[in-house]
Amino acid sequence: FYEGKVRYEDFILEEDLSYFKRVHHEAYLNMTNFSLEYRIVDSDENVKWVHETGTMIFNKKKEVIHTDGIIIDITKHKIVERELNRINSILSEKNEELEYIVHIRSLELQSVLTKLARSEEKKSVNEIISGLSHELKTPISVCLTALSYLNERNVEIERLFESDALKKSDYVDFKDIIAETVKIIMNNLKHTIALIKSFNHITSDLSNDQSEVINLKSHVDGIMMGLKPMLRQHAHIINNNISPDLNLTTYPGALSQVLINLINNSFLHGFENVRSGIISISAANIEDDYVIITYTDNGSGIAPENIDKVFDMYYTTKKGKGGSGLGLHIVKKLIENTMMGSIKLHSSPGQGVKITITLKDLKNLS
Repeated sequence: FYEGKVRYEDFILEEDLSYFKRVHHEAYLNMTNFSLEYRIVDSDENVKWVHETGTMIFNKKKEVIHTDGIIIDITKHKIVERELNRINSILSEKNEELEYIVHIRSLELQSVLTKLARSEEKKSVNEIISGLSHELKTPISVCLTALSYLNERNVEIERLFESDALKKSDYVDFKDIIAETVKIIMNNLKHTIALIKSFNHITSDLSNDQSEVINLKSHVDGIMMGLKPMLRQHAHIINNNISPDLNLTTYPGALSQVLINLINNSFLHGFENVRSGIISISAANIEDDYVIITYTDNGSGIAPENIDKVFDMYYTTKKGKGGSGLGLHIVKKLIENTMMGSIKLHSSPGQGVKITITLKDLKNLS
């Protein structure tokens, strides 16, 4: 770094000088070897990191005759070390973010489960909860696996660094792995949040006992999104054929419960022997005060002798097999008592069902 005779004060960075003197003084008092890292300013005014090891040679009077040692330029190592520390900090932050998100989502899910458990009317969404839990496992597991792999690679990079075997190509590859892994984690976290939001959409509607203006197509889309985990377990399809311009003032919680119960009823009863069931939902205005919602499926249909019983409390053909006998009874009560509407059902064996729901638009209700 320098030619000729110089003093330590001439080239050691001022911030490190006191540390340098202290280490050397302790070595002198204890008559031991010394080892330390500090920064210097070379003849071109560049700041560099060096590692110095040495020993002091004493005479019989315990006076220092001279010092033997070696000073090595470790600037490149320090740059890599600083970058590794930065990467470790990022990994730690991402891990904390993931743990926080998983914790918050778990609390939200538990809160939702608690609300649903309070009412017998909401038993029909238990399958949605099970499907959501299963659906959440995949993106969360991917995130944890990605973080675990990243940690393993980080340990390997640190091992190479400490053994002076780290190559530039190792470092470049590691940076690429970090970028790809963070991308994977972010995509899966977004998927997790979307699932939670769709589920919250349904549950917030279920707990809403106030009338409000809703866009009917968007409302049904939200219900379908929340039911996506359940739908993926089957080959059945739900078609939302409602016009995007159709708005309705009604009770969104009651309407959500009605549609969820109808869909569950189709899955449990209508599609029992149907491989690819199709549900279609459409709607239209009647005059200015009413909206008709038409719900159809291509399921097995209902026998004539059972048509008049399907809305009775506790009537079910699936006693002990998942049917409570409350689903359609609740549908009828919600439509007639809460939403000021009516419901009609048409069906025959092998021809599916057609359900016509007439709802009063409450926008003019004082």
